[in-house]
Amino acid sequence: MPLCTCGHNTIDIVEIAITKHLIQSLWIDKIDIKNKYAYTRELYLPYEFKLLLRGSRDGFAPKKSHELCDNIPRIVTFIKIKGTEEIIGGYNPLVWKSHKDGELGKTKDSFIFSFKSKNNLKYSVLSHVKDTNKALFYLNECGPAFNIMYGK
Repeated sequence: MPLCTCGHNTIDIVEIAITKHLIQSLWIDKIDIKNKYAYTRELYLPYEFKLLLRGSRDGFAPKKSHELCDNIPRIVTFIKIKGTEEIIGGYNPLVWKSHKDGELGKTKDSFIFSFKSKNNLKYSVLSHVKDTNKALFYLNECGPAFNIMYGK
């Protein structure tokens, strides 16, 4: 599964621990983490994660994000907030694409997330799509944009 890590100059990218990949795979497959059999996911990880873009290596320009991540489905975006332990991001099951005037992506399967601390995943947050017609926003001038449909 591709990782398209994007952001701007106040954000730095972090290496993602296998535990976070495990949680992401549970969320992607809609497996209830509290289910007594969810632990079996630790025996295998059904996805291969591949780093497509790293801000500290490739830069944070939207053009670079589109160059490396457009037309690729099932992308997880991870962003580390500079000066904190927090990691935020989202999952897009559709392909990322560029659009001159802006276009909305429709899906019920995308989500955004936050890991407040690298050592305590107990406080991780998962937010699902509220309006499936406005799940994603595609625009040439910006990188991955999960639209305004997530919680208030």
